[in-house]
Amino acid sequence: MKKLLLLFFVIFFIGCSKEQKDENIGVVLGLSGKYASLGTEERDGIVLAFNEENYNLNGKFIHLVIKDDKQNEKVDKKVVKELIDKNIKIIIGNATSSMTKVTLNEIKNKNILLLSVTASSNYFSNKDDNLIRLRGSFDYKTIINFLDKK
Repeated sequence: MKKLLLLFFVIFFIGCSKEQKDENIGVVLGLSGKYASLGTEERDGIVLAFNEENYNLNGKFIHLVIKDDKQNEKVDKKVVKELIDKNIKIIIGNATSSMTKVTLNEIKNKNILLLSVTASSNYFSNKDDNLIRLRGSFDYKTIINFLDKK
């Protein structure tokens, strides 16, 4: 279900852009270090989800730019800056709430959307930011109800 929600949000935001060109999406996860198993599983799920759609969403070919934050704040800041410099507007990640907080601070006021399937800290609740958390199996019901009212 999280995979479907992730694709829904990516399709929605890509569909809002006017140009029909390829789209780069950043993926920042701890692929080495303390939580490498979590980051690796999350990366594999993201790749699988896009692979099932042939990396084509809404007529645009999707390039995943995957970066390892090594569960290290300095490395995370560096790789997020690299994505910002490549003009990437959607980032999927991080594997932990602590690293999500670092990324969120780096993209602040930069018009970049951060999608997270594992950030669970209450720190992120009720904030006006560019983070969308896809946390639990009940999130889809909230999203569907919201969209039904529109």
